[in-house]
Amino acid sequence: MKKNKLREKLKEGKPTLGTRLLSVWPGMVEIVGHTGIFDYVEFLGEYSPWDLHDLENFGRAVELFDMSSMISNKGGGKPTKSALC
Repeated sequence: MKKNKLREKLKEGKPTLGTRLLSVWPGMVEIVGHTGIFDYVEFLGEYSPWDLHDLENFGRAVELFDMSSMISNKGGGKPTKSALC
């Protein structure tokens, strides 16, 4: 199982650096990953439409790099609810 870089750094009391994306497009994740400076990438699902297929591709793209990921959907409910409001 892949180590969670973010969790390890937090346990060690080290600072972390991440970025937020409003798109689950894997190309964006790859751009962030190729920089090599981020410990994690976060997708903010409450502001963009998405489905489970999109999240799977997002996760696969993150696994290509030494990063962790977070997915936030504070709006709750259906995946596209926030995008339609």
